[in-house]
Amino acid sequence: MMQYFESDDETETRPEFNLEPCTNQVPATCNMQEATDRTRIVTQPTMWKPQRASAVLPDSTASMVKNNENTMVDDLPAITTITKDYAKNLQNNNQNKKKEIGVVGQNVSGRLHGVDEMAQVASLKEIIAKYESDSPNAKLPKPEKPDDYDKLIKQLVDENSNLKTNLEMKAAALNSQEEHIYELLATNNQLNKKYQDMSEMKTELENQLKNTQKLLKEKETTLEPTLEAKNVDDQKFAEYFHKSQIELKVTHQNNVLLTGLNQLLENELAKVKREARQLRADFSSFSEAMKLAGQGRKQPDEQAAANLQSNVTILKKELAASLSQNYELKNERAASESQLRHEVANLKTAMQTQNKTLSSAMSQVERIKHDNSFLNMSLESVQATLAHELTKNVELTTRNAELESDKSLLELKNDNLKKDVEDLRKELERMERVNQDLLDTREAALQSVQQAEKFAKEQVEALPEADSQEKLLSTLSFQSEEIQRLTAAKNQLSHKLEETSLKNDELILELDISRGMASAITDGFHQIESKLKKEIGELKHHLNAKQKFLEEREAILESTLQAKKDANQKVEEIHKTKQEIQLAHQKNLRLTSINDQLQNELTELKRAMQEINLSLEFAETVLAEKLGENDELNIRNWDLNNEKSLLELNNKNLKKEAEDCRRNLERIEQEHQDLLDTRDEVLQSAKNAEKSAKEQVEALSEALAALQEATQHTQNSTKATKTEGESLKSGATKTEKGTKGNWVGKLFAKRKTREYEDGYADLLETTGHKMVEWAKKLQDHAKNIKAEGKALKKKAKTVQK
Repeated sequence: MMQYFESDDETETRPEFNLEPCTNQVPATCNMQEATDRTRIVTQPTMWKPQRASAVLPDSTASMVKNNENTMVDDLPAITTITKDYAKNLQNNNQNKKKEIGVVGQNVSGRLHGVDEMAQVASLKEIIAKYESDSPNAKLPKPEKPDDYDKLIKQLVDENSNLKTNLEMKAAALNSQEEHIYELLATNNQLNKKYQDMSEMKTELENQLKNTQKLLKEKETTLEPTLEAKNVDDQKFAEYFHKSQIELKVTHQNNVLLTGLNQLLENELAKVKREARQLRADFSSFSEAMKLAGQGRKQPDEQAAANLQSNVTILKKELAASLSQNYELKNERAASESQLRHEVANLKTAMQTQNKTLSSAMSQVERIKHDNSFLNMSLESVQATLAHELTKNVELTTRNAELESDKSLLELKNDNLKKDVEDLRKELERMERVNQDLLDTREAALQSVQQAEKFAKEQVEALPEADSQEKLLSTLSFQSEEIQRLTAAKNQLSHKLEETSLKNDELILELDISRGMASAITDGFHQIESKLKKEIGELKHHLNAKQKFLEEREAILESTLQAKKDANQKVEEIHKTKQEIQLAHQKNLRLTSINDQLQNELTELKRAMQEINLSLEFAETVLAEKLGENDELNIRNWDLNNEKSLLELNNKNLKKEAEDCRRNLERIEQEHQDLLDTRDEVLQSAKNAEKSAKEQVEALSEALAALQEATQHTQNSTKATKTEGESLKSGATKTEKGTKGNWVGKLFAKRKTREYEDGYADLLETTGHKMVEWAKKLQDHAKNIKAEGKALKKKAKTVQK
């Protein structure tokens, strides 16, 4: 809170901040009631009866008390003449000041209504009490009362009670403002602490991100030479086995396209789900924000603190998620790098072994070719001698060899077709499952979008009517944009699903065509097999007939057959090497797919890093905005603390003035109580004055007319006393002693009445002047309070924003 140092001449305000909780705050109910109970005035028969003295009085009461203490009725200058113009001007001035005070009271929402009447009544009370206390031996005669004096006094009492209630309300408002300022200080301290924690966390996260970026750059530099070496090896291997890879590449490309399309569809579905979840979260946060905004009218500071806390928690969650994602990507990349290195090493060893086997196989093939050429030469010499006998046999053998080769080719084609059909069937089943999953996810996405639209409509319908139209329009536009975006994503998804369904239909047609071709090939194979069986039977029959002739050439044929067996074994070994090459090619394809996956992961990592950087930049901007808001809140809290200290000082001064007034009233009442014992006539006149004051309250508008009549009456009385005094000086000394004694008694009585009337006229004149001065002071005080109220309203609006 603020401490103030007061000097003798003037009050200096030196703010010293102390952020400890305030223990001397005055609540708005209990302490106010205690203050009003402590300042209760004892009812006396000579005074009017105030209901309850307020704990807060205007600033002008101290000056009124001081002026009343120093001003005595006996010390006032005697008014010799009071003209009608002076009385009219006094009446007009009083009416104008009263109108101005009424206008000021309307501008400050009726809080200062009745202050001028209360001040007038209090001043009249104090002046009358002073007059009575300062002249204890004076016996006032009963003045002539105007007809509406009691009504005016009653009206003043009612307005005094209204003024006290208004002042109590002002004291309660001041206490609530003190509590509000203390709450703002506490929230400001909490926000400063949270901002420091967030700044420390931000620096730590930035350091971690820099370290991760350095590690990723180092790993990228280490991966580039390995990828280049792998690309060189892949190029060599692809050039060496290019012809055998054409069909496999075509099928692989088709599979890659299908898997890519499926992956894109899955990614789009995931994006749609994320967007739907984000939309639900936005609607839920919007509803919570609307509820909190409704509550924020009563507690703006708690709402601001809750919003800042929610923003801080969201930033913490996003940073933690980004860190966890970064760590996961780091681990996955390390694992992929180790796996890639291991597979590259295995590929190099496999390539070396394959090169060795291929070189040995080529040498064996060349040796077999040389042997075959030698055997062919020997067979040609044998066939030259046995051309006539073996023409049919050669034709049958060649036919048999062609049929066997065709049979083997057909068997290979049939096996390949069976494998292709099985693969296509499996792929079709997988695509059907994927399409079913896509349809299910599409239905789920459509349902989620419909639910989101329904929820958005419900949220829009559930918005309170008291919210501003601009916020409603902004939220509706945002929701409509989100719904349009979701519908566009839904349409794209449906379009892609239709494309995948068309591609699946094409695959089904190709599968049916391949099945028809396979069935036709199998039928042809069966026909060829039946023909071969027949021809083999005929050949066997012919061979049985020629067996005797062939037994002579059996040795030569056995040698040739042995050579052919050796050649077949070599061919089988070559076939095995080709299968090994195909396996190596498949491994190469797997490695290429792994490389593509690694490249995709690297791109995703780069994209994730960019998103993390963007999120960090957004967090920095948000933190900068929060810092600016905190600075504004600090400035506002500084201003509010200054205003609170000023209000506390005013409150203390007002309480001191109220206490002084209460003491003066008690002292005056005590003096009246003392006077009651000795002056019965004064008691009777005071009772009559109290009765007339109660009646005067009912007709305050005619008080000035009564004042004018009183001044006219006093003017006439002063003129009469002057003429009597002049007559006394001129010729009244020549009368007899008895008559002189009677005349002196009458003159003494008239002089008393003159003194009383002159004092009453002086009293009325001084009260009129003081009423004008007090009206001006009250007007200035009302303007100051109005300016303070406007400033507090502006600051309250800014704090609520």
